[in-house]
Amino acid sequence: MVGSCLDARETRSLCKTAGHDPALLTAYEQHHAIVQACSDPRTGVPGRLDSLLKRKYRQEIAETRGMNTATLQAFWQSEQKGDRIANALWSVVSHALCSSTLLDLVYGDVHMLSHSGCERATNQQRRINRLIEERNRSDALSRELREALAQERANHAVHLRKTEAEIMAKTASQVDQLRSQLSVLKAENNRLSAQLDKSQRQVLRHQRARINQTPSSVHTPHKPRPDIEQAAALCMEERTTLPPSPRGVCGRCVLLLGGQTRQCRFMREAVEQHKGHFLHYDGGTETADARIDDLVSKADVVMCNTKMLSHSAMHRAKRLCQRQNKPIVFVRSASLSAFRRSLSDYCGESTE
Repeated sequence: MVGSCLDARETRSLCKTAGHDPALLTAYEQHHAIVQACSDPRTGVPGRLDSLLKRKYRQEIAETRGMNTATLQAFWQSEQKGDRIANALWSVVSHALCSSTLLDLVYGDVHMLSHSGCERATNQQRRINRLIEERNRSDALSRELREALAQERANHAVHLRKTEAEIMAKTASQVDQLRSQLSVLKAENNRLSAQLDKSQRQVLRHQRARINQTPSSVHTPHKPRPDIEQAAALCMEERTTLPPSPRGVCGRCVLLLGGQTRQCRFMREAVEQHKGHFLHYDGGTETADARIDDLVSKADVVMCNTKMLSHSAMHRAKRLCQRQNKPIVFVRSASLSAFRRSLSDYCGESTE
């Protein structure tokens, strides 16, 4: 009963009750001391043991209180196969109707359970030993793997450093080559730039020479223009046949956009005969359309020769006149008579 129904803590407590120090005794010596003390009521161990077991197994005692001998035997045989052997042991042997035959049966079963427990303990120990051996083998294999991994990492680091050094050396070589090529390209670029500047200066001198020789040759209107000599002759003829210019331009500044340069002197005469001021913009490539802004701001009347002026210049002048609230007259021909007629029409409208 002592060995089956008490745990280690309860055994040490009863050992102290028997007058022994559990720290100085082995587990078997503690067990033996309690068994010896149970035979002497004066030690107080039997009474305390009885109280302890009644309190510990009160639930099983209550379950078996109304059972007879046969029922107790069936209860024992059922409980010894489970995990409540100690509980059933005390509740059966302490029962008032437990016979000697049942006691022998219970004690025999408990005795054989101790042998079975020893066998199970042996098997468990063997299993534990196998597990320990397997763990040791696993630890050894783990150490080998860690060492192999560390070696692999070291080899990889060496290879990585070597590869990095090779890449850096190759890159440095390529950089040096590119720098050398860049120097060559810079020198070639400087040479070509100097050659281009020289060529541009030559072209510019050549163009200036051509302009100085034939100033009218740079005039490139968008529409085909009449022959210059014929236009000049026609203007000379019109000077003798056309009526005098209108007097409505007196004191005004007339701006002509477009037209032949050689015709302009006749148109200027027609305006200046009546105290007017004449400005001209031929629209050629030698001047930019941006000059129209300054000329329109100075003029009182803007006349556009639609045959001899680019569309961009015409639209620009139209927008400026609308913005500055200035009259604009469109001349549909390049002849002097068309200019005088358009000027007469404008002066007639302004006097009404």
